Amino acid sequence: MGGSTGSGLRYGLPQLDALHRSRFGDAVRELMHRDGCRDAQRVGGRGDLGTDVKATDLCGRRW
Repeated sequence: MGGSTGSGLRYGLPQLDALHRSRFGDAVRELMHRDGCRDAQRVGGRGDLGTDVKATDLCGRRW
């Protein structure tokens, strides 16, 4: 699980690699939120082996 530091939420690559696929999607959402995407949310279906997260960044770009 991610840890907090002075600069915010962080995950190491081994931590991300070890996450279950559903938890990995949550981690991506949390990291996007940390980076200013206040509307970051998990979306999409199951079983496609993809991480479905949508968000708008500080420049108004949709990810």
